[in-house]
Amino acid sequence: MATTSCVAEANQACPPHPFSQNRFETRDDVIAACSSLLDPLESGFSPECALVRVGSTGTRSQIEGFARPLWGLAPLLAGGTDYKNAHLFIKGLASGTNPEGPEFWGAMQDLDQRMVESCPIGWTLAIAGKHFWDPLTEQEKTNVSKWIGSMNDKEMPNTNWLWFRVFANLGLKANNAHYSHNQIEADMDHLDTFHRGDGWSNDGPEGYTQMDYYSGSFAIQYLQLLYSKLAADFDQARASEYRKRARSYALDFVHYQAPEGHSIPFGRSLTYRFATIAFWTLLHTLMSSLLRL
Repeated sequence: MATTSCVAEANQACPPHPFSQNRFETRDDVIAACSSLLDPLESGFSPECALVRVGSTGTRSQIEGFARPLWGLAPLLAGGTDYKNAHLFIKGLASGTNPEGPEFWGAMQDLDQRMVESCPIGWTLAIAGKHFWDPLTEQEKTNVSKWIGSMNDKEMPNTNWLWFRVFANLGLKANNAHYSHNQIEADMDHLDTFHRGDGWSNDGPEGYTQMDYYSGSFAIQYLQLLYSKLAADFDQARASEYRKRARSYALDFVHYQAPEGHSIPFGRSLTYRFATIAFWTLLHTLMSSLLRL
């Protein structure tokens, strides 16, 4: 039997991850950082690439393992950078939405975790359709449309989750696929009722008391700003309002980070770690000429 000292000796610190050593000073630095997070996933892909296993979690988590990295991969491709394993994700999208295939993600149900993963998929289709939509066959496009679109008649939590359906529809809209404009409008109208003033939104309707990083970087402010970019040509009123809210929110949120970038550890999903600063990266990209801190 291993002694405590033996176990302690075996559990030596891992070498620093390349991401943590990155200076983020140039575009090449950002590309390298993104690749350093994507590269280790290669060994976790399932045979049909619809699932990515990280650790020993279940199938739903393996869908998450496929979808969450798209937040990094899609902008990488949309910005004109090739990524060596992009084909695995493209294959996985077709496999996961094929109801006749061995790795079908399954039919979406009410209040389903798979709704969460539809958000990065929709975002990916919206900005990187050239890479993820155009290569698909007509049947594969139909499968993707049906799987994502199946959210439109499902019950969803009365929280930031409603944004996921908005982005699912925006992804379809960007590729001239069937989507629900009425559902986008209904969800957006309701999400706007979450706003409490000075740029702050509650993660839920009046009476909820959920204001943490989900009000900003994890969901609401972040997705509002992404929406303002995607919808600038067809929903100028909201795009302008969301950027106005972001400017107000920034004046408070700046105090949640130290000058070196450290964030206050509070609220839900603290395992998202450096995602707490996502708001700032997007704010700088979209609004640097409008905001001076």
